[in-house]
Amino acid sequence: MKFGLFIDKSAQESFHIIDSKSYLLDTDIPYTTKHSIGNETHMGIFQYPFLFGEHGYFINLKKTELPNIDFDIIFLVRERWPEEFPIDKIRSKYPNAKIFSVLKEQWPVIDEITRCNVLAECDDIIFPFKLDIENQPGFTTSQFKNITGKEAIWLPQPYDTDYLYEKFYKQERKYDVFSYVSPTMPHLRRAETEKFTEYMSDKYNLTIRRIMTDNWYDYMEETSNCTYMFNLDATRTAGQCGIQAAILGLVAFGSKGDSNHHLFPNSCDNNFDKLEDEFNRTINDTEYHINLIQKAFTNVEKIYGVNNVKQKIIDLYNA
Repeated sequence: MKFGLFIDKSAQESFHIIDSKSYLLDTDIPYTTKHSIGNETHMGIFQYPFLFGEHGYFINLKKTELPNIDFDIIFLVRERWPEEFPIDKIRSKYPNAKIFSVLKEQWPVIDEITRCNVLAECDDIIFPFKLDIENQPGFTTSQFKNITGKEAIWLPQPYDTDYLYEKFYKQERKYDVFSYVSPTMPHLRRAETEKFTEYMSDKYNLTIRRIMTDNWYDYMEETSNCTYMFNLDATRTAGQCGIQAAILGLVAFGSKGDSNHHLFPNSCDNNFDKLEDEFNRTINDTEYHINLIQKAFTNVEKIYGVNNVKQKIIDLYNA
């Protein structure tokens, strides 16, 4: 099955997969970015092509002519310049492909009515989150439903959990807490993370690690040195932090991220009292702490692991 991820606006160059690694399209030049771990894995949406091996491609529509590949399935993201890449043009080029609209950014990118109508043009619509998004800038679930009258399919973005665990997991941790502030829209998303971290650090004498980076290698190295993650982001996102915490054996506290609800249901709240109660239970009950870590890892493989996500895509194609 030939798979193509098409995006109209991205910092990534077009690439294809050879021997489970990413290479610049139509070359043998290894392709790496600050959003990848070497050319061995790209987390989140850019991991989709890896699921299909040498039949997996990422196409940056703004930088690359539509390739002469007989795709079976296309994930199409048009969130900046949809008028330059009309659906008729894509269908004409790939008449045999099943085309899915994919939501990539929750944040304001184009007029939201336009974005919703563009999403509705494909065969089906995919969201990377299961819970509704409301009451924040940009995309909202209710507006999408009101405009299109359609339901979207929840498809988690894939992570190579085994590779990331083997590469970054550490038995010994240097710090107690990684205090996370997103480099994307930090004015909106830092919320009360630092306030809560300072309060907990003073009360429990916790060692804190905090960096703000959009380099995934650096981020994974830093977080794997910590036992807990504090992130009180009040916006609803797909929740990469929660996924990465589960892979690396951290217990995540706070955040409205979708993944946190699936992986850390007892601590996906930004209420200080509730978080502190759960933290006390975790530090005072070793068996409970271990069970949290093990359950989160089991679920992160089940929900976001590459094999499971690939099977979901195949099922969608055959539906």
